[in-house]
Amino acid sequence: MSVAPGTPFGSIPVDQLHAWVREHRVLVIRGCQPRERMELPLDARRLGPLQAWSFGSIHELEVKPDADNYLYTDRAVPLHWDGAFVGEAPRYLVFHCLEAPSGSGGETQFVDTARVWAKLDTATRDRFRSLQFRYSTEKKAYYGGSFVSPLVVEHETRGDAVLRFAEPVDDLNAVRVEVLGLDPLQSAAILGELRTALRQGDCLLAHPWIPGDIVIADNLGLLHGRAAFPGAQRPQPRRIRRVNVLRTKTRTLRSTLGDALRIRRPEFMVAEVPIFLIPALLSRRSVSVAEWLEIAVLFLLLFHVGDMVNCLADRRLDAVFKTRLSEAVFGLGVRNVTVQIVASCVGALGIAAERSLRTERWEPVVLVAAGLVLGLQYSLRPLFAKGRGLLQIATLWALLFVGPMSLVWTSFGRALEPLPLALFGAYGLMQQGIVLVNTAEDIPEDRASGLRTSAIALGVERSLVAAQIMALVGGLGTIGILGFMLYQDGDRVVLSLLALAGALGLVLSGMGGARRAVRAKAGATERVVVDALRPHARYVPVWISLTALGALVAAALYRC
Repeated sequence: MSVAPGTPFGSIPVDQLHAWVREHRVLVIRGCQPRERMELPLDARRLGPLQAWSFGSIHELEVKPDADNYLYTDRAVPLHWDGAFVGEAPRYLVFHCLEAPSGSGGETQFVDTARVWAKLDTATRDRFRSLQFRYSTEKKAYYGGSFVSPLVVEHETRGDAVLRFAEPVDDLNAVRVEVLGLDPLQSAAILGELRTALRQGDCLLAHPWIPGDIVIADNLGLLHGRAAFPGAQRPQPRRIRRVNVLRTKTRTLRSTLGDALRIRRPEFMVAEVPIFLIPALLSRRSVSVAEWLEIAVLFLLLFHVGDMVNCLADRRLDAVFKTRLSEAVFGLGVRNVTVQIVASCVGALGIAAERSLRTERWEPVVLVAAGLVLGLQYSLRPLFAKGRGLLQIATLWALLFVGPMSLVWTSFGRALEPLPLALFGAYGLMQQGIVLVNTAEDIPEDRASGLRTSAIALGVERSLVAAQIMALVGGLGTIGILGFMLYQDGDRVVLSLLALAGALGLVLSGMGGARRAVRAKAGATERVVVDALRPHARYVPVWISLTALGALVAAALYRC
């Protein structure tokens, strides 16, 4: 269908889109307003939840020189359905064409399997109902492995019979197909019969792309593939973006709890535990188990508030790159997430007030109040510190390290004196330097999202220089202050700090390797430079864990 030129895709009523796809299986829309990359997932999400991949929600379909999968070549793609190897078939495939080959070639082929089924005789239907296929391919990146699927299934939303079949792939990342219970010759005969049935002219649509086309396809009832387009990569490449839309499911207690946990970012807790334990152990205060748990809950509530606010504020941006987080927020609902944030703030303030009364110190309640304000303003305006360049570093240093460590220290009843405060600052500087490497790795995505992070303000190479300096100064400061505390107490300083010193040396060496890799790409595009950084940046979680563990060992020995 054609719409008035410049019509926003998001203005077409969603009920009308559902009805058209239900009737026609494939909906081609021409004339829509050009869509930006960030807009496509949110437009598609009106149809249902987005399928999340490790790279986000948008699948960029284009020829890549170093392709290790046939999808990113100019060769033909056999018929298949999406979601087979990840265990959940999306309801819709939403395509947006940016560039298309001139002339013939590169058409996407859609097969209406309900129409194929309707043309089969009774004997063939009975035979097909008994068939099951095993599909196998090497596990790479976001999909792969092996699974078994019946040939004939019920369409999940319409209820009629459709075919689930994928042709074998004899190309990069080959896909092997076998019919269970049949020998190779019989299996080959079945495959040939299916190929013939599926490629009947009145059941197959070969869609020639025109830049600007938006296509919505019923993945549950269709198979799709691609015609080859050799030689079309230059000067007119084929470039299509695709977003997969899942069926909308009834919310359950399990899904609600799972989403509530996801927006609290449990994957960060490994790095958060040392931030809690280091000041707790150094305080040398003996308290009851109940008090330990109370302080731990207070500590986690503060981090959860920051994580939830960040997920809520970034839900639209995260639809592109962090789709699972975005879907968790949309699944729970903005109101629900807001209530959880408010409840966590109230709980944290209540516990902090109790700790201030119990210890007769004002610091816990003041630090919690300041931390909540800063945590909110990191992601929200007017401050919006995450998008304020170098202010992001200072804010994270205070928000993730100095503030929480000072809170734990004072919650155990210790006065906030210069020496522990200097230790928390040095430890935070070391860790924030490591975090900056990760921020540099995200420069292309953050720039596309409209953010001006600290790494964008500095650039890739200067970010790595700053990261190495911060890690060196902060690491030496942490070693020096811990060493002084251990020396005052008469402990074996060298032995206690050996793990931290070794971890720091490893981190600095790794950062040096990252700088050399980036320097070797001087003059290249930013994305090429970032690609050179990424193999080194994958060690960031290891670096954070090792330095945290080293400091934690010294703190534990100090307490003992």
